Amino acid sequence: MSAARELRLRNDFAELRRMSEWLADACAAFQVPQGLRFDLDIAANEAVTNIISYGFENSASHQIVLRVSRQRDRVAPEIDDDGRPFDPLRYPEPATPASLEEAPIGGLGVKLMRGLIRDCRYERRDGRNRLVMAGTCPMPQGATPLEPSGEAAPSRPRGSDRRRRTMTPEELSAAGIAERRSQRDRRRAGFISASRFLSGVPYHLVEDVLARCSVRNLNKGDVLLAPGQMNDCMHLLQEGQLRIHLDSPDSGDFIPVQPVDCIGELSILDGKPVSAYVVAHEPSRVLAIHESVFWEVLLPIPEVAKNLFRVLSERMRLNNELILQRMKDHLVLEQLRQELRIARSIQSSMLPAGWPMFPGRGDVDICASMDPAEEVGGDFYDAFFVGRHRLFLAVGDVSGKGVPAALFMARAMTVLRTEALRGRPPHEILDWLNASLCENNDASMFVTILCGLFDTRSGRFTYSNAGHNPPYAGRAGGYYELPVPRGPLAGIDPDARFSSAECRLARGDTLVLYTDGVPEAMDAAQRPLSEGRLVSLLQAAPRGSARDLVEAIRAGVAGHVQSAARSDDITLMVLRHRG
Repeated sequence: MSAARELRLRNDFAELRRMSEWLADACAAFQVPQGLRFDLDIAANEAVTNIISYGFENSASHQIVLRVSRQRDRVAPEIDDDGRPFDPLRYPEPATPASLEEAPIGGLGVKLMRGLIRDCRYERRDGRNRLVMAGTCPMPQGATPLEPSGEAAPSRPRGSDRRRRTMTPEELSAAGIAERRSQRDRRRAGFISASRFLSGVPYHLVEDVLARCSVRNLNKGDVLLAPGQMNDCMHLLQEGQLRIHLDSPDSGDFIPVQPVDCIGELSILDGKPVSAYVVAHEPSRVLAIHESVFWEVLLPIPEVAKNLFRVLSERMRLNNELILQRMKDHLVLEQLRQELRIARSIQSSMLPAGWPMFPGRGDVDICASMDPAEEVGGDFYDAFFVGRHRLFLAVGDVSGKGVPAALFMARAMTVLRTEALRGRPPHEILDWLNASLCENNDASMFVTILCGLFDTRSGRFTYSNAGHNPPYAGRAGGYYELPVPRGPLAGIDPDARFSSAECRLARGDTLVLYTDGVPEAMDAAQRPLSEGRLVSLLQAAPRGSARDLVEAIRAGVAGHVQSAARSDDITLMVLRHRG
Protein backbone atom coordinates (compact mmCIF):
# COMPACT_ATOMS: atom_id res chain seq x y z
CA MET A 1 0.00 0.00 0.00
CA SER A 2 1.49 3.34 -1.08
CA ALA A 3 -0.34 6.66 -1.57
CA ALA A 4 0.28 10.40 -1.25
CA ARG A 5 -1.60 13.70 -1.12
CA GLU A 6 -0.41 17.32 -1.40
CA LEU A 7 -1.74 20.71 -0.22
CA ARG A 8 -0.33 24.17 -1.05
CA LEU A 9 -0.79 26.87 1.58
CA ARG A 10 -0.50 30.65 1.42
CA ASN A 11 1.63 32.54 3.96
CA ASP A 12 -1.49 33.39 5.99
CA PHE A 13 -2.76 32.29 9.39
CA ALA A 14 -6.24 31.86 7.91
CA GLU A 15 -4.83 28.81 6.10
CA LEU A 16 -4.33 26.89 9.37
CA ARG A 17 -7.96 25.87 9.59
CA ARG A 18 -7.97 24.65 5.99
CA MET A 19 -4.78 22.73 6.66
CA SER A 20 -6.23 20.98 9.74
CA GLU A 21 -9.36 19.95 7.84
CA TRP A 22 -7.33 18.73 4.86
CA LEU A 23 -4.95 16.80 7.12
CA ALA A 24 -7.88 15.17 8.93
CA ASP A 25 -9.39 14.06 5.61
CA ALA A 26 -6.05 12.69 4.40
CA CYS A 27 -5.47 10.74 7.62
CA ALA A 28 -8.98 9.34 7.47
CA ALA A 29 -8.44 8.25 3.86
CA PHE A 30 -5.17 6.55 4.86
CA GLN A 31 -6.90 4.89 7.88
CA VAL A 32 -4.56 6.55 10.37
CA PRO A 33 -5.60 5.83 14.01
CA GLN A 34 -7.30 8.66 15.87
CA GLY A 35 -4.49 9.13 18.39
CA LEU A 36 -1.82 9.51 15.69
CA ARG A 37 -4.07 11.89 13.71
CA PHE A 38 -4.30 14.07 16.81
CA ASP A 39 -0.50 14.12 17.28
CA LEU A 40 0.19 14.85 13.60
CA ASP A 41 -2.32 17.71 13.59
CA ILE A 42 -0.68 19.38 16.60
CA ALA A 43 2.84 18.93 15.22
CA ALA A 44 1.91 20.20 11.74
CA ASN A 45 0.17 23.27 13.17
CA GLU A 46 3.18 23.98 15.37
CA ALA A 47 5.58 23.80 12.44
CA VAL A 48 3.43 25.80 9.97
CA THR A 49 2.60 28.47 12.57
CA ASN A 50 6.34 28.97 13.18
CA ILE A 51 6.98 29.21 9.43
CA ILE A 52 4.24 31.81 8.91
CA SER A 53 5.31 33.81 11.97
CA TYR A 54 9.10 33.85 11.57
CA GLY A 55 10.20 31.98 8.48
CA PHE A 56 10.22 34.74 5.88
CA GLU A 57 12.27 37.92 5.47
CA ASN A 58 9.43 39.93 3.96
CA SER A 59 5.66 39.81 3.44
CA ALA A 60 5.98 38.82 -0.21
CA SER A 61 3.91 35.92 -1.45
CA HIS A 62 5.35 32.63 -0.29
CA GLN A 63 4.00 29.13 -0.56
CA ILE A 64 4.15 26.30 1.98
CA VAL A 65 3.64 22.76 0.72
CA LEU A 66 2.22 20.00 2.91
CA ARG A 67 2.45 16.44 1.62
CA VAL A 68 1.15 13.28 3.32
CA SER A 69 2.19 9.81 2.17
CA ARG A 70 1.24 6.36 3.42
CA GLN A 71 3.64 3.45 2.86
CA ARG A 72 2.77 0.12 4.46
CA ASP A 73 2.70 0.74 8.22
CA ARG A 74 4.05 4.32 8.09
CA VAL A 75 2.41 7.67 7.48
CA ALA A 76 4.73 10.61 6.78
CA PRO A 77 3.58 14.26 6.61
CA GLU A 78 6.21 16.49 4.96
CA ILE A 79 6.33 20.30 5.27
CA ASP A 80 8.28 22.21 2.58
CA ASP A 81 8.92 25.98 2.63
CA ASP A 82 11.32 28.51 1.08
CA GLY A 83 11.93 30.46 4.30
CA ARG A 84 15.03 30.94 6.41
CA PRO A 85 16.97 27.76 7.24
CA PHE A 86 15.97 26.23 10.58
CA ASP A 87 16.43 22.66 11.80
CA PRO A 88 14.06 22.17 14.78
CA LEU A 89 15.77 18.87 15.60
CA ARG A 90 19.11 20.57 16.32
CA TYR A 91 17.70 23.46 18.30
CA PRO A 92 18.59 23.08 22.03
CA GLU A 93 15.61 21.68 23.88
CA PRO A 94 14.46 23.86 26.82
CA ALA A 95 14.27 22.44 30.33
CA THR A 96 10.91 20.90 31.27
CA PRO A 97 9.06 23.06 33.84
CA ALA A 98 7.99 21.50 37.15
CA SER A 99 4.31 22.12 36.32
CA LEU A 100 2.25 23.65 33.55
CA GLU A 101 1.36 26.61 35.74
CA GLU A 102 5.07 27.40 36.30
CA ALA A 103 6.02 27.15 32.62
CA PRO A 104 7.06 30.42 30.92
CA ILE A 105 5.24 31.45 27.78
CA GLY A 106 7.25 30.47 24.70
CA GLY A 107 10.03 28.06 23.92
CA LEU A 108 8.13 24.81 24.33
CA GLY A 109 6.59 24.47 20.87
CA VAL A 110 9.50 22.53 19.34
CA LYS A 111 9.68 20.36 22.45
CA LEU A 112 5.98 19.54 22.07
CA MET A 113 6.39 18.65 18.40
CA ARG A 114 9.38 16.40 19.05
CA GLY A 115 7.61 14.76 21.97
CA LEU A 116 4.58 13.84 19.86
CA ILE A 117 6.23 12.50 16.69
CA ARG A 118 8.27 9.31 16.79
CA ASP A 119 10.48 9.86 13.73
CA CYS A 120 11.57 13.24 12.30
CA ARG A 121 14.05 14.25 9.57
CA TYR A 122 15.11 17.70 8.39
CA GLU A 123 17.13 18.75 5.36
CA ARG A 124 17.91 21.98 3.51
CA ARG A 125 17.88 21.47 -0.25
CA ASP A 126 17.87 24.02 -3.10
CA GLY A 127 17.02 26.91 -0.76
CA ARG A 128 14.06 25.15 0.83
CA ASN A 129 13.42 23.63 4.25
CA ARG A 130 12.05 20.07 4.25
CA LEU A 131 10.72 18.59 7.52
CA VAL A 132 9.42 15.00 7.51
CA MET A 133 7.42 13.69 10.50
CA ALA A 134 6.70 9.95 10.30
CA GLY A 135 4.42 7.86 12.50
CA THR A 136 3.86 4.13 12.71
CA CYS A 137 0.32 2.84 12.32
CA PRO A 138 -1.16 -0.63 11.66
CA MET A 139 -1.85 -1.80 8.12
CA PRO A 140 -5.45 -1.09 7.04
CA GLN A 141 -7.67 -4.14 6.91
CA GLY A 142 -7.56 -5.80 3.50
CA ALA A 143 -4.51 -3.84 2.35
CA THR A 144 -1.85 -5.62 0.30
CA PRO A 145 1.65 -5.10 1.76
CA LEU A 146 3.99 -3.38 -0.66
CA GLU A 147 7.62 -2.58 -0.34
CA PRO A 148 8.32 0.98 0.84
CA SER A 149 9.41 3.47 -1.77
CA GLY A 150 12.50 4.36 0.22
CA GLU A 151 11.53 7.95 1.04
CA ALA A 152 10.51 7.35 4.62
CA ALA A 153 12.94 8.50 7.30
CA PRO A 154 14.79 5.81 9.23
CA SER A 155 13.35 4.92 12.62
CA ARG A 156 14.78 6.57 15.72
CA PRO A 157 14.00 5.61 19.33
CA ARG A 158 11.73 7.85 21.47
CA GLY A 159 13.14 10.16 24.09
CA SER A 160 16.42 11.96 24.44
CA ASP A 161 18.31 9.39 22.35
CA ARG A 162 16.79 10.68 19.13
CA ARG A 163 17.85 14.32 19.61
CA ARG A 164 20.53 15.78 17.35
CA ARG A 165 23.60 17.46 18.78
CA THR A 166 23.10 20.96 20.11
CA MET A 167 23.82 23.72 17.60
CA THR A 168 26.81 25.94 18.30
CA PRO A 169 26.30 29.68 18.82
CA GLU A 170 27.82 30.29 15.36
CA GLU A 171 25.28 27.95 13.77
CA LEU A 172 22.47 29.61 15.65
CA SER A 173 23.72 33.01 14.51
CA ALA A 174 23.95 31.77 10.93
CA ALA A 175 20.42 30.51 11.12
CA GLY A 176 19.52 34.03 12.27
CA ILE A 177 15.91 33.44 13.05
CA ALA A 178 16.18 30.10 14.87
CA GLU A 179 15.45 31.37 18.35
CA ARG A 180 12.54 33.55 17.28
CA ARG A 181 10.95 30.68 15.36
CA SER A 182 10.59 28.60 18.53
CA GLN A 183 9.29 31.25 20.94
CA ARG A 184 5.59 30.51 20.73
CA ASP A 185 4.08 28.06 23.20
CA ARG A 186 1.71 25.44 21.74
CA ARG A 187 0.70 23.82 25.03
CA ARG A 188 -3.02 24.29 24.30
CA ALA A 189 -2.87 23.40 20.61
CA GLY A 190 -4.26 19.90 20.87
CA PHE A 191 -7.06 20.98 23.18
CA ILE A 192 -8.06 23.82 20.88
CA SER A 193 -8.31 21.40 17.98
CA ALA A 194 -10.58 18.99 19.86
CA SER A 195 -12.92 21.43 21.64
CA ARG A 196 -16.33 22.03 20.12
CA PHE A 197 -16.32 25.52 21.58
CA LEU A 198 -13.03 26.35 19.81
CA SER A 199 -13.52 24.21 16.71
CA GLY A 200 -12.14 25.90 13.60
CA VAL A 201 -10.53 28.75 15.53
CA PRO A 202 -6.99 29.58 14.26
CA TYR A 203 -4.49 28.57 16.91
CA HIS A 204 -2.56 31.80 16.88
CA LEU A 205 -5.64 33.81 17.92
CA VAL A 206 -6.21 32.03 21.23
CA GLU A 207 -3.29 29.81 22.15
CA ASP A 208 -1.29 32.36 24.13
CA VAL A 209 -4.43 33.52 25.96
CA LEU A 210 -5.43 30.00 26.93
CA ALA A 211 -1.88 29.24 28.02
CA ARG A 212 -2.29 31.93 30.70
CA CYS A 213 -5.66 30.56 31.96
CA SER A 214 -5.68 28.64 35.23
CA VAL A 215 -6.04 24.88 35.33
CA ARG A 216 -7.90 23.06 38.09
CA ASN A 217 -7.44 19.39 38.94
CA LEU A 218 -10.47 17.67 40.50
CA ASN A 219 -10.65 14.45 42.48
CA LYS A 220 -13.59 12.10 42.13
CA GLY A 221 -16.58 13.60 43.93
CA ASP A 222 -15.28 17.18 44.00
CA VAL A 223 -17.97 19.81 43.36
CA LEU A 224 -16.85 22.32 40.73
CA LEU A 225 -20.05 24.41 40.77
CA ALA A 226 -23.09 24.42 43.09
CA PRO A 227 -26.57 26.06 42.94
CA GLY A 228 -26.58 29.66 44.17
CA GLN A 229 -22.86 30.11 43.60
CA MET A 230 -21.74 33.15 41.60
CA ASN A 231 -19.49 32.06 38.76
CA ASP A 232 -17.07 34.20 36.75
CA CYS A 233 -15.40 31.49 34.64
CA MET A 234 -16.30 29.26 31.76
CA HIS A 235 -14.76 25.83 32.31
CA LEU A 236 -13.49 23.62 29.50
CA LEU A 237 -13.09 19.96 30.45
CA GLN A 238 -9.72 18.67 29.23
CA GLU A 239 -9.58 15.24 30.89
CA GLY A 240 -11.94 13.02 32.88
CA GLN A 241 -15.71 13.27 33.17
CA LEU A 242 -18.07 15.67 34.91
CA ARG A 243 -21.75 15.27 35.70
CA ILE A 244 -24.46 17.93 35.96
CA HIS A 245 -26.97 17.15 38.74
CA LEU A 246 -30.13 19.24 38.94
CA ASP A 247 -31.28 18.08 42.40
CA SER A 248 -28.40 16.79 44.54
CA PRO A 249 -24.68 16.16 43.89
CA ASP A 250 -25.05 12.39 44.41
CA SER A 251 -28.36 11.73 42.65
CA GLY A 252 -28.68 9.13 39.93
CA ASP A 253 -30.27 11.69 37.59
CA PHE A 254 -27.56 13.63 35.76
CA ILE A 255 -26.27 14.97 32.43
CA PRO A 256 -22.77 13.72 31.54
CA VAL A 257 -20.07 16.19 30.46
CA GLN A 258 -17.37 14.67 28.27
CA PRO A 259 -13.86 15.99 27.55
CA VAL A 260 -13.71 19.17 25.39
CA ASP A 261 -17.24 20.19 26.52
CA CYS A 262 -17.79 23.54 28.28
CA ILE A 263 -19.61 24.33 31.53
CA GLY A 264 -20.58 27.59 33.21
CA GLU A 265 -21.05 29.69 30.10
CA LEU A 266 -24.70 30.50 30.93
CA SER A 267 -23.87 32.14 34.26
CA ILE A 268 -21.31 34.32 32.44
CA LEU A 269 -23.86 35.28 29.77
CA ASP A 270 -26.77 36.18 32.09
CA GLY A 271 -24.80 37.09 35.26
CA LYS A 272 -27.03 34.89 37.44
CA PRO A 273 -25.97 32.30 40.04
CA VAL A 274 -25.31 28.72 39.06
CA SER A 275 -28.47 26.58 38.89
CA ALA A 276 -27.07 23.03 39.10
CA TYR A 277 -24.32 20.95 40.64
CA VAL A 278 -21.26 20.12 38.52
CA VAL A 279 -19.43 17.16 40.07
CA ALA A 280 -16.32 15.24 39.02
CA HIS A 281 -17.32 11.65 38.26
CA GLU A 282 -13.65 10.68 38.04
CA PRO A 283 -10.32 12.53 38.43
CA SER A 284 -10.64 15.43 35.98
CA ARG A 285 -8.79 18.48 34.67
CA VAL A 286 -10.57 21.68 33.67
CA LEU A 287 -9.35 24.92 32.10
CA ALA A 288 -10.93 28.00 33.72
CA ILE A 289 -11.43 30.92 31.30
CA HIS A 290 -12.22 34.14 33.16
CA GLU A 291 -15.21 36.14 31.93
CA SER A 292 -12.95 39.06 30.95
CA VAL A 293 -11.08 36.77 28.54
CA PHE A 294 -14.38 35.32 27.36
CA TRP A 295 -15.90 38.73 26.48
CA GLU A 296 -12.82 40.63 25.30
CA VAL A 297 -10.79 37.97 23.49
CA LEU A 298 -12.84 34.91 22.60
CA LEU A 299 -16.36 36.09 21.78
CA PRO A 300 -15.26 38.66 19.15
CA ILE A 301 -13.81 35.78 17.11
CA PRO A 302 -16.56 34.79 14.60
CA GLU A 303 -15.84 31.05 14.87
CA VAL A 304 -16.12 31.18 18.68
CA ALA A 305 -19.45 33.03 18.59
CA LYS A 306 -20.85 30.57 16.05
CA ASN A 307 -19.65 27.60 18.07
CA LEU A 308 -21.11 29.05 21.26
CA PHE A 309 -24.55 29.42 19.68
CA ARG A 310 -24.30 25.84 18.40
CA VAL A 311 -23.34 24.51 21.84
CA LEU A 312 -26.11 26.48 23.56
CA SER A 313 -28.76 25.38 21.07
CA GLU A 314 -27.70 21.73 21.44
CA ARG A 315 -27.78 22.01 25.21
CA MET A 316 -31.16 23.75 25.14
CA ARG A 317 -32.55 21.04 22.88
CA LEU A 318 -31.18 18.36 25.20
CA ASN A 319 -32.60 20.11 28.27
CA ASN A 320 -36.00 20.39 26.58
CA GLU A 321 -35.95 16.69 25.81
CA LEU A 322 -34.97 15.87 29.37
CA ILE A 323 -37.70 18.12 30.78
CA LEU A 324 -40.33 16.56 28.52
CA GLN A 325 -39.18 13.07 29.45
CA ARG A 326 -39.25 13.99 33.12
CA MET A 327 -42.80 15.30 32.77
CA LYS A 328 -43.85 12.08 31.03
CA ASP A 329 -42.12 9.97 33.67
CA HIS A 330 -43.74 12.03 36.42
CA LEU A 331 -47.20 11.60 34.90
CA VAL A 332 -46.67 7.87 34.45
CA LEU A 333 -45.33 7.57 38.00
CA GLU A 334 -48.23 9.56 39.40
CA GLN A 335 -50.69 7.38 37.49
CA LEU A 336 -48.96 4.26 38.81
CA ARG A 337 -49.05 5.59 42.36
CA GLN A 338 -52.75 6.31 42.01
CA GLU A 339 -53.36 2.79 40.74
CA LEU A 340 -51.32 1.35 43.61
CA ARG A 341 -53.33 3.40 46.11
CA ILE A 342 -56.50 1.99 44.63
CA ALA A 343 -55.01 -1.52 44.67
CA ARG A 344 -54.08 -1.11 48.35
CA SER A 345 -57.57 0.09 49.13
CA ILE A 346 -59.03 -2.93 47.34
CA GLN A 347 -56.62 -5.27 49.10
CA SER A 348 -57.47 -3.76 52.49
CA SER A 349 -61.18 -4.20 51.78
CA MET A 350 -60.60 -7.93 51.22
CA LEU A 351 -59.23 -8.35 54.76
CA PRO A 352 -61.56 -8.54 57.75
CA ALA A 353 -62.05 -5.10 59.26
CA GLY A 354 -62.28 -4.02 62.83
CA TRP A 355 -60.01 -3.61 65.85
CA PRO A 356 -61.09 -5.97 67.33
CA MET A 357 -63.03 -8.21 64.95
CA PHE A 358 -66.44 -9.57 66.01
CA PRO A 359 -66.90 -7.04 68.85
CA GLY A 360 -70.42 -8.38 69.56
CA ARG A 361 -69.21 -11.79 70.65
CA GLY A 362 -68.25 -12.49 74.23
CA ASP A 363 -66.64 -15.89 73.69
CA VAL A 364 -63.67 -14.80 71.58
CA ASP A 365 -61.42 -11.72 71.27
CA ILE A 366 -59.53 -11.52 67.97
CA CYS A 367 -57.45 -8.76 66.35
CA ALA A 368 -55.15 -8.72 63.28
CA SER A 369 -52.95 -6.30 61.31
CA MET A 370 -51.01 -6.34 58.03
CA ASP A 371 -48.28 -3.77 57.26
CA PRO A 372 -47.07 -4.14 53.65
CA ALA A 373 -43.44 -3.38 52.73
CA GLU A 374 -44.68 -1.72 49.53
CA GLU A 375 -47.93 -0.07 48.44
CA VAL A 376 -49.52 -3.49 48.20
CA GLY A 377 -48.27 -6.70 49.76
CA GLY A 378 -48.37 -10.48 49.54
CA ASP A 379 -49.26 -11.22 53.17
CA PHE A 380 -52.88 -11.81 54.15
CA TYR A 381 -55.08 -12.96 56.99
CA ASP A 382 -58.70 -14.03 57.25
CA ALA A 383 -61.20 -14.85 59.99
CA PHE A 384 -64.88 -15.69 59.68
CA PHE A 385 -67.47 -17.99 61.27
CA VAL A 386 -68.56 -21.07 59.31
CA GLY A 387 -71.13 -21.94 61.96
CA ARG A 388 -72.39 -20.46 65.22
CA HIS A 389 -69.36 -21.64 67.18
CA ARG A 390 -66.78 -22.58 64.52
CA LEU A 391 -64.32 -19.83 63.58
CA PHE A 392 -62.06 -20.22 60.52
CA LEU A 393 -58.60 -18.59 60.85
CA ALA A 394 -55.84 -18.19 58.25
CA VAL A 395 -52.54 -16.32 57.92
CA GLY A 396 -50.52 -16.57 54.71
CA ASP A 397 -47.49 -15.20 52.88
CA VAL A 398 -47.19 -15.12 49.08
CA SER A 399 -43.72 -15.30 47.47
CA GLY A 400 -42.49 -11.88 46.41
CA LYS A 401 -44.01 -8.47 47.04
CA GLY A 402 -45.91 -5.80 45.19
CA VAL A 403 -48.73 -6.14 42.67
CA PRO A 404 -47.97 -9.74 41.47
CA ALA A 405 -47.99 -10.97 45.07
CA ALA A 406 -51.20 -9.08 45.81
CA LEU A 407 -52.96 -10.67 42.83
CA PHE A 408 -51.80 -14.14 43.85
CA MET A 409 -52.96 -13.38 47.40
CA ALA A 410 -56.45 -12.49 46.17
CA ARG A 411 -56.57 -15.77 44.26
CA ALA A 412 -55.54 -17.73 47.37
CA MET A 413 -58.06 -15.99 49.66
CA THR A 414 -60.90 -16.69 47.24
CA VAL A 415 -60.20 -20.45 47.24
CA LEU A 416 -59.75 -20.54 51.02
CA ARG A 417 -63.08 -18.88 51.68
CA THR A 418 -64.91 -21.02 49.15
CA GLU A 419 -63.61 -24.32 50.52
CA ALA A 420 -63.93 -23.31 54.19
CA LEU A 421 -67.59 -22.34 53.72
CA ARG A 422 -68.21 -25.78 52.23
CA GLY A 423 -67.37 -27.24 55.64
CA ARG A 424 -64.12 -28.98 54.70
CA PRO A 425 -61.54 -29.71 57.41
CA PRO A 426 -58.30 -27.64 57.31
CA HIS A 427 -56.11 -30.26 55.56
CA GLU A 428 -58.67 -30.72 52.75
CA ILE A 429 -58.93 -26.95 52.37
CA LEU A 430 -55.18 -26.86 51.72
CA ASP A 431 -55.44 -29.81 49.30
CA TRP A 432 -57.95 -27.84 47.21
CA LEU A 433 -55.98 -24.59 47.54
CA ASN A 434 -52.74 -26.25 46.40
CA ALA A 435 -54.37 -27.87 43.36
CA SER A 436 -56.00 -24.59 42.35
CA LEU A 437 -52.81 -22.50 42.68
CA CYS A 438 -50.77 -25.00 40.65
CA GLU A 439 -53.02 -24.42 37.62
CA ASN A 440 -51.77 -21.77 35.16
CA ASN A 441 -48.93 -20.81 37.49
CA ASP A 442 -46.32 -19.98 34.84
CA ALA A 443 -44.59 -17.55 37.20
CA SER A 444 -44.00 -20.43 39.70
CA MET A 445 -45.37 -18.40 42.59
CA PHE A 446 -46.31 -20.10 45.86
CA VAL A 447 -47.82 -19.36 49.24
CA THR A 448 -47.12 -20.43 52.80
CA ILE A 449 -50.23 -20.65 54.96
CA LEU A 450 -51.48 -21.82 58.31
CA CYS A 451 -55.23 -22.22 58.62
CA GLY A 452 -57.53 -23.85 61.15
CA LEU A 453 -60.96 -24.08 62.77
CA PHE A 454 -61.45 -22.89 66.35
CA ASP A 455 -64.42 -24.13 68.40
CA THR A 456 -65.39 -21.33 70.76
CA ARG A 457 -67.29 -23.71 73.10
CA SER A 458 -64.66 -26.40 73.61
CA GLY A 459 -61.53 -24.37 72.84
CA ARG A 460 -60.35 -27.00 70.37
CA PHE A 461 -58.20 -25.66 67.53
CA THR A 462 -57.75 -27.94 64.49
CA TYR A 463 -55.17 -26.67 62.07
CA SER A 464 -53.08 -27.53 58.99
CA ASN A 465 -49.86 -26.05 57.65
CA ALA A 466 -48.34 -25.40 54.19
CA GLY A 467 -44.72 -24.45 54.89
CA HIS A 468 -45.66 -21.65 57.32
CA ASN A 469 -44.24 -20.49 60.67
CA PRO A 470 -45.64 -22.44 63.68
CA PRO A 471 -48.06 -20.43 65.86
CA TYR A 472 -47.54 -19.67 69.54
CA ALA A 473 -49.96 -20.53 72.32
CA GLY A 474 -49.88 -18.57 75.56
CA ARG A 475 -51.22 -19.19 79.04
CA ALA A 476 -50.31 -18.19 82.58
CA GLY A 477 -46.98 -20.04 82.40
CA GLY A 478 -45.80 -18.26 79.27
CA TYR A 479 -45.77 -18.85 75.51
CA TYR A 480 -44.80 -22.02 73.68
CA GLU A 481 -44.60 -23.03 70.05
CA LEU A 482 -47.35 -25.33 68.79
CA PRO A 483 -46.19 -28.42 66.89
CA VAL A 484 -47.39 -28.28 63.28
CA PRO A 485 -47.84 -31.08 60.75
CA ARG A 486 -45.26 -30.95 58.00
CA GLY A 487 -46.67 -29.65 54.73
CA PRO A 488 -45.13 -28.38 51.48
CA LEU A 489 -45.54 -24.93 49.98
CA ALA A 490 -48.88 -24.45 48.26
CA GLY A 491 -48.72 -23.89 44.49
CA ILE A 492 -45.65 -26.00 43.63
CA ASP A 493 -46.67 -29.70 43.51
CA PRO A 494 -50.23 -30.48 42.35
CA ASP A 495 -50.02 -33.96 43.92
CA ALA A 496 -49.05 -32.76 47.40
CA ARG A 497 -51.27 -33.76 50.33
CA PHE A 498 -51.69 -32.13 53.73
CA SER A 499 -52.60 -33.30 57.24
CA SER A 500 -54.10 -31.73 60.37
CA ALA A 501 -53.22 -31.39 64.04
CA GLU A 502 -55.13 -30.02 67.00
CA CYS A 503 -54.72 -28.46 70.43
CA ARG A 504 -57.06 -27.20 73.12
CA LEU A 505 -57.08 -23.65 74.49
CA ALA A 506 -58.37 -23.09 78.02
CA ARG A 507 -60.32 -20.02 79.01
CA GLY A 508 -57.93 -17.01 78.95
CA ASP A 509 -55.36 -18.71 76.67
CA THR A 510 -53.93 -16.86 73.68
CA LEU A 511 -53.15 -17.97 70.13
CA VAL A 512 -50.65 -15.94 68.03
CA LEU A 513 -50.32 -16.41 64.24
CA TYR A 514 -47.83 -14.41 62.19
CA THR A 515 -45.77 -14.31 58.97
CA ASP A 516 -41.99 -14.51 58.71
CA GLY A 517 -41.81 -10.73 58.25
CA VAL A 518 -42.03 -10.43 62.06
CA PRO A 519 -38.98 -12.46 63.23
CA GLU A 520 -37.04 -11.51 60.05
CA ALA A 521 -37.57 -7.75 60.37
CA MET A 522 -34.12 -6.16 59.80
CA ASP A 523 -32.53 -3.19 61.50
CA ALA A 524 -30.04 -0.86 59.78
CA ALA A 525 -27.21 -3.35 60.40
CA GLN A 526 -29.21 -6.14 58.71
CA ARG A 527 -29.80 -7.97 61.99
CA PRO A 528 -33.15 -9.81 62.22
CA LEU A 529 -35.53 -9.52 65.16
CA SER A 530 -35.39 -13.37 65.57
CA GLU A 531 -37.87 -15.87 67.02
CA GLY A 532 -36.29 -15.54 70.46
CA ARG A 533 -36.90 -11.79 70.54
CA LEU A 534 -40.49 -12.34 69.38
CA VAL A 535 -41.09 -14.69 72.33
CA SER A 536 -39.55 -12.08 74.65
CA LEU A 537 -41.97 -9.47 73.30
CA LEU A 538 -44.87 -11.84 73.90
CA GLN A 539 -43.72 -12.60 77.44
CA ALA A 540 -43.27 -8.91 78.26
CA ALA A 541 -46.63 -7.81 76.81
CA PRO A 542 -49.37 -6.88 79.31
CA ARG A 543 -52.15 -9.41 79.86
CA GLY A 544 -54.77 -7.30 78.16
CA SER A 545 -56.88 -7.59 75.05
CA ALA A 546 -55.91 -9.12 71.70
CA ARG A 547 -55.50 -5.59 70.37
CA ASP A 548 -53.08 -4.69 73.20
CA LEU A 549 -50.88 -7.66 72.30
CA VAL A 550 -50.89 -6.83 68.57
CA GLU A 551 -49.88 -3.24 69.29
CA ALA A 552 -47.14 -4.35 71.71
CA ILE A 553 -45.57 -6.65 69.08
CA ARG A 554 -45.80 -4.00 66.36
CA ALA A 555 -44.15 -1.47 68.67
CA GLY A 556 -41.36 -3.95 69.47
CA VAL A 557 -40.73 -4.61 65.77
CA ALA A 558 -40.73 -0.86 64.99
CA GLY A 559 -38.26 -0.24 67.82
CA HIS A 560 -35.93 -2.89 66.36
CA VAL A 561 -36.19 -1.70 62.75
CA GLN A 562 -36.21 2.05 63.52
CA SER A 563 -35.31 3.99 60.35
CA ALA A 564 -34.28 0.97 58.24
CA ALA A 565 -36.31 0.26 55.13
CA ARG A 566 -38.91 -2.46 55.66
CA SER A 567 -37.72 -5.67 54.03
CA ASP A 568 -40.96 -7.69 54.12
CA ASP A 569 -44.65 -7.50 54.89
CA ILE A 570 -45.49 -7.84 58.60
CA THR A 571 -48.72 -9.65 59.52
CA LEU A 572 -50.07 -10.62 62.95
CA MET A 573 -53.23 -12.28 64.26
CA VAL A 574 -53.99 -12.71 67.98
CA LEU A 575 -56.92 -14.69 69.40
CA ARG A 576 -57.86 -14.81 73.12
CA HIS A 577 -60.27 -17.53 74.24
CA ARG A 578 -62.85 -16.10 76.66
CA GLY A 579 -64.89 -19.30 76.98
